[in-house]
Amino acid sequence: MTKKQDNRETAEKLENVIRKHCRNVNPNSIPSFVDHILVCEQNAEYAAGVSRDLNNLNELRKLLCRASSILDGLSETTRRNLNYNIPRTEAEKPKAPKNSFDSLVRAIGAEKSLTANNGMVRARWEALKTLEAGVDETLGDKKISGKASTKRNYRAALVAGACRKIWREDLPDGKKPPKSIHADRFPPFRLFIEDIFDVLGIGCTAPSALDCLAALGGEENLILSVKYG
Repeated sequence: MTKKQDNRETAEKLENVIRKHCRNVNPNSIPSFVDHILVCEQNAEYAAGVSRDLNNLNELRKLLCRASSILDGLSETTRRNLNYNIPRTEAEKPKAPKNSFDSLVRAIGAEKSLTANNGMVRARWEALKTLEAGVDETLGDKKISGKASTKRNYRAALVAGACRKIWREDLPDGKKPPKSIHADRFPPFRLFIEDIFDVLGIGCTAPSALDCLAALGGEENLILSVKYG
């Protein structure tokens, strides 16, 4: 099964769960509800302002900076040898020129730019610098304020928040879904959340997810910061 087929199957299962538990919602709104759930699931840590990769990104930045510095300091002889030995990417492999003088000239020019003046080494050095710049930009994202806690299930919390939004649409005007579930209170809402979790493979109970959501400030604060593609 391809990823696209898997995504479609997941969306269909989520739609079925919503239809089963939320019979008063507008059927035409169900696809957008599914999209909302999936966006929350896929951007959970970002919405909470945390990342589990902060340490790795800082380490990657140091390694990239060190690698580009070492590469920049190599002797000319070593650069030439390295330039000769670097494997080419598919984009760099010479392509058969079309039947025109201009395309032949362009192909020869592209080949010279890689072989002359250590073009292969220079291209790799530039790639390292651009990757380093991308890491800097990611680390500088002001929405990421800290390292993700291993004790919190951010996916569960954000998806539970999305479920509250959907459940609110299913209730009569003026009523709100519960912010917490303890013991066996609110079993229909609990079953709805946990059926959604089952589809997404989220190993968490509804009470724990809602408690985590509340500790993070509630879906009103978090879901507004989710990026929509």
